[in-house]
Amino acid sequence: MDSSFLCFSLFFIILCRADGYEYYTSSRCLFNSSELRDIEYIRSYYYNMIEYVRFDSSVGKFVGYTEYGVKEAEQWNKDPGQLAAMRAQKETYCQQNVDFWYQSVLTNSVKPSVRLHSIPPVDLRPAILVCSVYNFYPKEIKVSWLRNGQEVSPDITSSVEFANADWLYQTHSYMEYTPRSGEKISCMVEHSSLKEPLVTDWVPSMSESKKLMIVGAFGLLLGLVFFLAGVIYTRMCSRVKPRISVHATTPPGGHHPAMLLYKVYDFYTKKVASAKAIAAPDLLEKTLPDEPEPRTDAGSQ
Repeated sequence: MDSSFLCFSLFFIILCRADGYEYYTSSRCLFNSSELRDIEYIRSYYYNMIEYVRFDSSVGKFVGYTEYGVKEAEQWNKDPGQLAAMRAQKETYCQQNVDFWYQSVLTNSVKPSVRLHSIPPVDLRPAILVCSVYNFYPKEIKVSWLRNGQEVSPDITSSVEFANADWLYQTHSYMEYTPRSGEKISCMVEHSSLKEPLVTDWVPSMSESKKLMIVGAFGLLLGLVFFLAGVIYTRMCSRVKPRISVHATTPPGGHHPAMLLYKVYDFYTKKVASAKAIAAPDLLEKTLPDEPEPRTDAGSQ
């Protein structure tokens, strides 16, 4: 941060409503370290948006920029007390605030976040890859492109770092890109908050046709799974009451006892509880055929 100047300002604004003109003063400190020799205090006076006189600690006196300002500067420079008070502002006003900014803000750093995206080709122009770096501090940063691990320099443009109004910065780097088979494109970010460069690889997005194919296949598979689940659930939960028929048979010859036959059919599920044989006399009476009456031949006595 020693290579660039930082500043903060304190404004005092006085509006003259009678004739609509505006008068205000601005006090600011420029510095590149917390040492007193690297700090500069400036007090500017404006009227109708024109700076007409200024005190600069590096000059040590007031300097006028308009005819009226020159006269004011000559008058103020004759006052030793006013000059001494203005010269003391470099230490009493600036240095204390510079120390505060270095301790609370300027010595801290925020790691950047990186996003890679593409801009589709337009007319005959190739596609463009964009490496967007967000929310970093301090401002100094380096963004470069790698093709198969080697740094690429041509066909690259970068935006300047600009502030987010919250002390954080962002920048964007652009590279013309023609896809090649087996090629690996990466964006490398170097920043003081990072122990090592942050490398983000570009992953090409699928075409719309491939996306539709994948979505269709996934939907078909999902529908099949639900269908099978429904069939299994229905078969497991459904119950079909069995139909039962009972009848008796009499073996031919009359030498064997009658048999009672149970038939159970048209049921679901397969498992059937064991059944107990019923040999009640009333059931036998209902199921066994009646005894045939004795036949008599005609003419028998």
